[in-house]
Amino acid sequence: MKPGIKRTSAAFITLLLLFGFAGVGRTQAAEFSADMALTSKEGGRMNDIKIYVKNNRMRQEFSEGAGRQVSISRPDKNLVWFVMPDEKMYMESDLSTDKNSMKEWKVENEQKAKFVGKETVNGFACKKYEVKEGGDTVTTWISEELNYPIKSKGKDWEFELKNIKKGGVADSLFEVPAGYRKMEIPTMPQQQ
Repeated sequence: MKPGIKRTSAAFITLLLLFGFAGVGRTQAAEFSADMALTSKEGGRMNDIKIYVKNNRMRQEFSEGAGRQVSISRPDKNLVWFVMPDEKMYMESDLSTDKNSMKEWKVENEQKAKFVGKETVNGFACKKYEVKEGGDTVTTWISEELNYPIKSKGKDWEFELKNIKKGGVADSLFEVPAGYRKMEIPTMPQQQ
């Protein structure tokens, strides 16, 4: 693993939570799996990421260090599960209190975004938008068929979905496997 990839995977999770459900606001019918390539100036390229999307749920699988990790986003339950298959454990986070929770791509987003044209990315016709995020301009390609981002690019990072396969995503992928032990997320003591 390249130096910085571990830090990048945390940034990756944040990016997915911010951009991963950009298409959910309009349709609840997206169902596909894909390989994701993430590139960041800080950590290089991370290729071994698999995502599964069905309706408004998303599963991300990736390797970090010696182990495999999975995050399952369930807006219908207002939860994100972080699953550690090697340890048969998981942690749970509440989406409503998570500042990095998913943002839907709504009509208001289009009104704030600059439409810059149409392009085909990995076989999917996309609408291309530019949005100001802090001091950065983020360019995102939204698939017209899936209503989901196929590619997104900022100043220091880029992600792209490849090998996209429509349909065939099992509901069981969006559940914590039976027999896994719940681990509490440590809380920081409050200062007085």
